[in-house]
Amino acid sequence: MNTGPSSGVSYEPILEWVLAAKWGGYTLSEFEKTDTPTQAFVMAAYRCTNQMEAVVSYEAEKKSKRPSRRGSRGK
Repeated sequence: MNTGPSSGVSYEPILEWVLAAKWGGYTLSEFEKTDTPTQAFVMAAYRCTNQMEAVVSYEAEKKSKRPSRRGSRGK
């Protein structure tokens, strides 16, 4: 069982493999038949995409929680 570094979410490694296959546009049987370097590339791209989306989401949430500078002046 894998655990995300900061999220604490646990999952079986096969789940990530299945999700990466779907993300890459493969059926499971197609993905099983691809060579190991292709599978590794799809897995890495899937992980990077998820990490980038998480960072963008985190930063957007931080920005939305900041007090607005507008409207606070002169009051």
